[in-house]
Amino acid sequence: MGMGSGSQPVVDPTVGRVPPPGRVEEEVTAVAYGARTVVRPQGDRSGAWPPDQEILRLERPEDVQELRALVDRYRAESAGARVIVGIVGEPGVGKSTLAEELVEDLGDDGVLVPLDGFHLSNRILETLVARGRKGAPDTFDACGFVQLVHRLRRQTEEVVYAPEYRGDVDEPVAGAIEIPRSTPVVVLEGSYLLLDQHPWTEVRRCLDAAWYVVVDDEVRLARLAGRHQALGLYPAAGRRWAQCQAEDNARLVRRTRDRAHLLIVTS
Repeated sequence: MGMGSGSQPVVDPTVGRVPPPGRVEEEVTAVAYGARTVVRPQGDRSGAWPPDQEILRLERPEDVQELRALVDRYRAESAGARVIVGIVGEPGVGKSTLAEELVEDLGDDGVLVPLDGFHLSNRILETLVARGRKGAPDTFDACGFVQLVHRLRRQTEEVVYAPEYRGDVDEPVAGAIEIPRSTPVVVLEGSYLLLDQHPWTEVRRCLDAAWYVVVDDEVRLARLAGRHQALGLYPAAGRRWAQCQAEDNARLVRRTRDRAHLLIVTS
């Protein structure tokens, strides 16, 4: 389904609507999806987007052509202003992979800023007796992240630097991501971008689009368990972590799904 010059993208009639929050996930995956470009709801930066969500099916997180087409449309609508897209989802859904693939496809036109760079240091977490809950909302420098998002939205500084989480040291590294003022697209990625709590609510107001990523729960939990086994946990311990602490975070994130305007279902 092409988009000619000056034409509007067409919504595939097989694209479904998201069921109300609280409905079982199977009802989402039962929709007859169409891997087509969907029309972006014409919201504004106040966060007052329409309640309906479009659904887009991707066979793999690496298949970002449809998402690139959406970003290109946002840019055309922005009249030269920077476009900021937020990619959200529960732990283990593959949002990091999707965000990385999209930014790679954008080349010099896009920069990825993951929320993970705003993890509190392990020393601070130990002081707060919160090391075992690393990944929960209060284990991030939320105010620092919000301030960065506002700076990216204003686009008045020649360059903004953001921290980056480094898995090899299990710590964030300051000033590791460079975002020049000329960068037309910034992709934010993280679980809590749509959280309806202070100060997280400020993030949504700065977004041009918010995409929520979904994958089958068995796949998601297996990824989480494997991720923590790779860090040295025994398989049983990795599964327990995925089903307990990570699931507490996942339930919190899941309640924000209806605040996104596009639901991306991956395999």
